[in-house]
Amino acid sequence: MRITIVTPAVTGSLAGNRITAKRWSGIFRALGHRVSIETEVPDRTELLVALHAKKSSGQILKFASSYPERKLVVALSGTDIYGDLLGSRAGMAALDVATALVALEPSALERLPKRLQPKSQVIRQSAPRPESKPKSLSSCFEVSISGHLRKEKDPFAVPNAIRLLPDHSKIRVTHIGRALTADMKKEAESHAASNSRYRWLGEKKHWEAKRLVARSRLFVNSSLIESSSNAVVEALVAGVPILASKIPGNIGVFGKSYAGYFQAGDYRKLARLLERAESDRGFHKDLKQQCRETAKQFTPSHEKNAWNRLISNI
Repeated sequence: MRITIVTPAVTGSLAGNRITAKRWSGIFRALGHRVSIETEVPDRTELLVALHAKKSSGQILKFASSYPERKLVVALSGTDIYGDLLGSRAGMAALDVATALVALEPSALERLPKRLQPKSQVIRQSAPRPESKPKSLSSCFEVSISGHLRKEKDPFAVPNAIRLLPDHSKIRVTHIGRALTADMKKEAESHAASNSRYRWLGEKKHWEAKRLVARSRLFVNSSLIESSSNAVVEALVAGVPILASKIPGNIGVFGKSYAGYFQAGDYRKLARLLERAESDRGFHKDLKQQCRETAKQFTPSHEKNAWNRLISNI
């Protein structure tokens, strides 16, 4: 089958949607299909898999109108389902014409209208387990953040929180990700210049980012809007414990009873959890164990099998 993956993220981008599209293309090829990643749909497409219902709605509706007999899967990203999708006429029309809808975690399905539930399912993202785990730095308690600097990520939650740590703390933060605006770049540079605990590396190659995360002792996801971040999954499979904002998308990943939550935007609570993770070995071990159990849901074989079932069924 000729499958086209449509994504708003252009070639060469290290945005989450592009990383997801590249991983899915590998899965589809392994299942025996011919695959391309595009920003516009070629005529030869037999199955369209569209990432981000609202941003890709033009291509989705054009394909559905031109080829009503062909199959169409729409995948819901975090800024989609937790953003303004439900208020978008074009975005909702894209959901209605889809053969199937894919969410990345179960909380996202709860936001969909009842009429769409029967054709919706969860396919969790995956990442391969690192062949070897880099040795953690002995000079500090390294905390990593990975993700482009944009408001939905609340990217300066951690640099603000670590200013509240006691002087004796050895926490040092490594922040990976490109600033998407000049203001974000200026703020990141300001934090780095005024806070010796914080280091902003900017954008790194994907393999470099994964290795930096894997060597850290703790990972933080402080997002205001999220739905199963690639970086979170990569930290999970690398065995790195995680602190996460208590938002629906993260609850869909970690479950309701996870010990590492803080309310989004609560920098004081985040600071207390950072200090506790550093100083309380039992707490750090508990987080690690919970993350190890959670990681079992995010294996490449699970994701591949789920896609194979979906494509076969439609």
